[in-house]
Amino acid sequence: MNLEHSSLIQKLEEAAKNRQLEEFFSKVLEMCRNNQNFALPSVILPYFQKYCASLGSLSAHSLAVDLVEIVRNGQSIIAALTLLRNLVCSVQILNASKLREFVKNDLVELHNELFAASKKCSTPTSCALISYCVFYTILMELSYKDGADREKLNGIWEKVMKNEKSIENPVLLLCSFLWSLLLGENSNGYSEKLVESVNLARLKKAEKGYIQEFFTLVEQHLASIVIHFSAENLPVFMEFLIFYYLENNSLETLANLILSYPELRNNYKDRLVELIQKVLLKKKIEIVGWDALLKKEDHLSKSKNQYQPTMVLDFQVLSDIINKDSSLKLLTEVLYNAKDDKINSFLSKIQADSFEKENLCQLFQILTIFAKRERPGLLAVSDEIFMLMSRDDAKNNWKFEFAAAFIPMLKGHKMFHDFVLLVTTFLSVSKPTEFQANSNEKRISKIIKESTLRAKVLESIFTVPEEASSLFSTIGLELADLILKVSELKRAKVFIDFEKSSQKLDESIYQLKRELRHFEHVVNTICYKIGRNEKIFVRYIPFVISNCLTGDREPSLAVHRLLSICDQHGIALLSTNLPPVEKRKFAVTFPQFQKSNKFEI
Repeated sequence: MNLEHSSLIQKLEEAAKNRQLEEFFSKVLEMCRNNQNFALPSVILPYFQKYCASLGSLSAHSLAVDLVEIVRNGQSIIAALTLLRNLVCSVQILNASKLREFVKNDLVELHNELFAASKKCSTPTSCALISYCVFYTILMELSYKDGADREKLNGIWEKVMKNEKSIENPVLLLCSFLWSLLLGENSNGYSEKLVESVNLARLKKAEKGYIQEFFTLVEQHLASIVIHFSAENLPVFMEFLIFYYLENNSLETLANLILSYPELRNNYKDRLVELIQKVLLKKKIEIVGWDALLKKEDHLSKSKNQYQPTMVLDFQVLSDIINKDSSLKLLTEVLYNAKDDKINSFLSKIQADSFEKENLCQLFQILTIFAKRERPGLLAVSDEIFMLMSRDDAKNNWKFEFAAAFIPMLKGHKMFHDFVLLVTTFLSVSKPTEFQANSNEKRISKIIKESTLRAKVLESIFTVPEEASSLFSTIGLELADLILKVSELKRAKVFIDFEKSSQKLDESIYQLKRELRHFEHVVNTICYKIGRNEKIFVRYIPFVISNCLTGDREPSLAVHRLLSICDQHGIALLSTNLPPVEKRKFAVTFPQFQKSNKFEI
């Protein structure tokens, strides 16, 4: 197999289009078996993840067994374990019971026997890859699997940590910190150990693969670190992260991380500028300012100089940026970097009735960016925002996108109830694009995007469960419609043809599939949030289920989650009080759910 970069990408593209990824990766496994230290090209991994996502439970388990066999034989250990990690994280792990048991038993055993101190093949990277597979599996099982045995899963993780050197392992310490958070236990001991200078110094000297594994884990769970690290530990840890990214020329990644969390943006921006100056001066690079560090494309630099964040924000200027840069990258950067006093000055000039219809789209785009970054000035003009939302000439999609970002900001505000009531009214009266099984790709994409926006609005409302329960007659019906929409879209002709086709398919079909998966994920997340507040919603759940029954023997994940919340009274209502058609559908769906979950009435 030719491993030259451009040739490899071309082969992967052809294999993906011709549905020959299985054959391609069987050759990769053969190369791992026949080489002592096969260097796995990183360009392979996205395609391997796509391939793993399509595997069934038995195929995923079989592939995992093959990869572990390669490791036990001492051949290409890092390559095989890298593939194994991507397999575990890409496959539908909750539906792959055999793979989960393999990870919880065989991989734990492999971790403890193969990477004992006496083994020559023991490396921190290998240890990190295996331990993360175990951590991810038990994390998903405890978080999303009904009836998961907490004690048993905790016992599995304790087996991983029993090695006396585990407490010196930064990846394992971070995993243990996150695991203790999930269990509701005190995690301070792990965070304190993690930030000790000896561990950070050890991490700086670690192998490249190990460091990459550590920072991948940090980026995925930074929100938990920001919230739960103590006031003493967080600054030490953040300065270590900041310095690492700067030393490795990862300015874009660092900027995105800092800007993603208001706590970090507000607390570390000045320190970040100071460290950037220190590193860049060390490398003899002249520094112009914080704004210049955030540019992502050279061709934007001239435009950026025209719109420095120190200027007074003007709607006409921002509108001009939108017209020049349809991707909104430049607008987003300008607004992210603008000072709060400039933003407040801009917002104070907003009058709901002063904007022409053609400018409303741009105004909502600007307000949405402010809301996503939780700019406090928005709350000061909540009355004007309410009037803007009430305008009939503003498209619902603009309103929904803004509302999904703004509703969490309103939590505890006097306007919260009225604003949510207004948005739910729009949901109930607005007519979404009509779905037909033979709709073309463009129409299907439009339906998915509309439905995803509506789902995100519902998700934001459920951040305040008590408010959601008071409006459940409206949002419950909307949730049922969205669950049905997921099932309907999966039966669309374009997706059925996608599954059956053996010909080369346009990338747009794969993109459409990804959009549908994202929409389904948002809907499933809503049902998960309902389950976390079971006592509040348990009496409403039968109403939702009765409106989204399809008669399928195997219920969707969303319906499965809702059924698991129902108490005996709710099941009795569904069994006896439904109209004949819905009753027959429930009679088909429930026995399979009952059997797979050992549900007793």
